[in-house]
Amino acid sequence: MAITISTTVCDTFKQEVMQGYHLFLTSGGNTFKMAMVKSISVGTGTYGQATTNYGTGSGSPTSSNMGTDETSDTSGNSQYTAGGFTMATNANPSLGTHVAWVTWSTNPNWGPAATIVSCGCLLYNSSNTGGSAGRAVASYAFGGDQSCTTGTFTITLPSSAYTTALLRLA
Repeated sequence: MAITISTTVCDTFKQEVMQGYHLFLTSGGNTFKMAMVKSISVGTGTYGQATTNYGTGSGSPTSSNMGTDETSDTSGNSQYTAGGFTMATNANPSLGTHVAWVTWSTNPNWGPAATIVSCGCLLYNSSNTGGSAGRAVASYAFGGDQSCTTGTFTITLPSSAYTTALLRLA
């Protein structure tokens, strides 16, 4: 079985926003992270609307645990650690043309001597909100495996606008 991943906002995130579990603010906001999913052919999980949580980073993959589907740095240089990249500097949410959006100022990256293969990533809230940490926000498919060999693996974030931002709610 291969990994299945789609680019979508997770259903539970939509509900949790209404419950006040996700705070996107420059000052006093929650901590968000981006964890990478390994190569399509070597994983087994499904990531998309039904994904609820990042989980523990170990064990069998489920909708609430990325588990063994999280990528690793195979170079031996430990450039990728379980949990992924801490999204630097939350930006206050913006609103325009009936769309609310948020983006971050730093492109997630792992390196400079990383060997990584990934087919996508999971954006999640690592802050303990409502008694739980690791709440899934959105999954993103890369359109196939992307790789980096002894270099820096960088995810280039889209520009901050209502039509392009990483996270948009209409």
